[in-house]
Amino acid sequence: MPTQENPAAVAQIRALIDGAEIGVLEAGPGRSRSRLELPPKKAPRTATGIATDVNELELQFQPDTTADGKEENPFRLLGLRLICGASTQKMPVPGSFSLGSTRRNLKLFQPGSFVLPLRLPERAREIRLQARLLGHGETHLRVLALRDEPDRIEPDRITLASFDVGKEGWQDLAVPIEDVAGAAISLLLEVDAPAETATTETGATKTAVTEPAAVEIRNLELISAGKDDASDDTDDGDPEPSLNAAASRPDVILIILDAARGDRFPGAGYHRQTVPNITALAEDALVFRNAYSECPTTSCSIPALITGISFLPGGKVRGGRQLSPEVTTLAEYLGQLGYRTVSLSATPNHSTAHNLHQGYDEFRQLWNKRLPQYGPENMSRLADEILRSQPTDEPLLLQLHYKPPHWPYKPGAEFDRFTDPSYDGPVDLGTSLRYYTQRVEMISDRDLEQMIGLYDGNLLRADAAVGMVIESLRQTNRWKSSLVVITSDHGEAFLEHGRLGHNSTLFEEMIHVPLVIRLPGGERPEQVDPDRLASLLDVVPTILGQMGASPSSALDGVDLIHSPQSSRRPRVLFFHLLNNQLLGARTPRWKSIASPRGEKQMLFRVDEDPDELRNLVVEHPLAFADLGLQIRNHLQATRSRGFSGEAVEITPEAEEALRALGYIN
Repeated sequence: MPTQENPAAVAQIRALIDGAEIGVLEAGPGRSRSRLELPPKKAPRTATGIATDVNELELQFQPDTTADGKEENPFRLLGLRLICGASTQKMPVPGSFSLGSTRRNLKLFQPGSFVLPLRLPERAREIRLQARLLGHGETHLRVLALRDEPDRIEPDRITLASFDVGKEGWQDLAVPIEDVAGAAISLLLEVDAPAETATTETGATKTAVTEPAAVEIRNLELISAGKDDASDDTDDGDPEPSLNAAASRPDVILIILDAARGDRFPGAGYHRQTVPNITALAEDALVFRNAYSECPTTSCSIPALITGISFLPGGKVRGGRQLSPEVTTLAEYLGQLGYRTVSLSATPNHSTAHNLHQGYDEFRQLWNKRLPQYGPENMSRLADEILRSQPTDEPLLLQLHYKPPHWPYKPGAEFDRFTDPSYDGPVDLGTSLRYYTQRVEMISDRDLEQMIGLYDGNLLRADAAVGMVIESLRQTNRWKSSLVVITSDHGEAFLEHGRLGHNSTLFEEMIHVPLVIRLPGGERPEQVDPDRLASLLDVVPTILGQMGASPSSALDGVDLIHSPQSSRRPRVLFFHLLNNQLLGARTPRWKSIASPRGEKQMLFRVDEDPDELRNLVVEHPLAFADLGLQIRNHLQATRSRGFSGEAVEITPEAEEALRALGYIN
């Protein structure tokens, strides 16, 4: 073992299950991991009570080093993994396996279970698989569907089929699934195999050894009516949207308020009136109270907003990837319908460098302080000029990305209505929030209240700029026939979970955004549910739906006006940070957040705990596992599309603007 005198000595770590030692793992200089084989009968059960076919236990570690690179301590533990026959999983997530997978066959030792999330198409007919017994005797294989029900905390268990698996070799099995077709389920395979007792002899000693039997499973296939399908993705390709003669061509005004929290807008019950103009507009609009950005930073949320496609490779503050030219933007869709397309952006994270101008007839970058157009009021004046010069017989897409309420918080005297005049602390107009994001322990309660007051003043200033655009629409006689969408690219945190700003967590304060949609004439269809889960991904298909266009099946968003919610298939929204350092998923009931390697694992009942204060991952591991596997499947599906643009090159002007915004030093 290492000591102070000999820190480079090998450390020995005892591994025990149920108090009985099963072996020793070693750690020391030059090592990064150590593995220990586990006999099947010793395979530990996960926190769900579900045993996976664990073969090995692995510790991952790395040496701590001094400034000169020398090893100071023998190791620093990084993680624990269970090495399974079908896959590698971190506790407490059960094993995973894909339909049509080319990986090793799945082996389930008794008692064993296996979970696979599926979104079944309406025409789903059966699941086929092959199974055989490893060992002697006979075993029982049950196939169940776990389905989320509104009145249940844990998923409902629906038995689909039961089979006796014997010694005949590989058996072809078919599981009928018509009863759950069209639903989002988790497929559960359960094995109950009798253990076999054998006697071994060592000299004169006879020892009885109990070995568990196992069931090996392969060739899982999803069969749909009229066709065989070896995956849970049943789309017949990705045809282009049908953009033939549109039913109507209203002007489209898409307004983005950078870093605007969803809880400041109509329907959220905020105690301050921070958006009076938007609140007045909302009286004749659809307000989606549960709307989300899939990423809490501009350079990856804007691609999702303007394409309707999820998890596109995004840019960073410096570097990253451009929007792929292979995807189609809202401007390109509407350009096919004869629209003039204009975009004004006040942030260098929404720029030509990121190829976010693709498809726009005009794309103006307005973040240089030396330009007269700098500031939200001046952007609205430019919008007014565009509206007044627009021919009445030509439809217009006008996209406006305002900088406030994003930092620096400089609302100006007219809008600085929510700060404390007696406050004499360090937080002042224009204070860089970036300075405090690294020093949150320095922030007092009064400092935080001053920050929030300045932020709310910034939002009030942005709302006034929106009011100017609304007035311009009225004066140019375009208001009645215009489709107006008001949203944000992401939220902003104020220490709700120990963080400031954005792009560091996936909690509500960073990804919950406003989504207000005013249809032409103030129409409010009765079938629209304002409490349904909504996403920035829905903006493109919802706008196209108003044109009478059929969105492509490649779009991940839905038409919030014309697409009814399915009672059998609760919607799942997915979230990520840049570089996927954190991944998340949300249903109407649950929300999970996890790091890809499992260092962070969180689960919240957001319908009862909207502030995300109680981590329930231990109490409800099956719900966490189900969402985790759905995240994995979504990530794999989005990566398989292969959309990747060129590297982003930041101009000196954009770098100066990023520095002014506090992104770089």
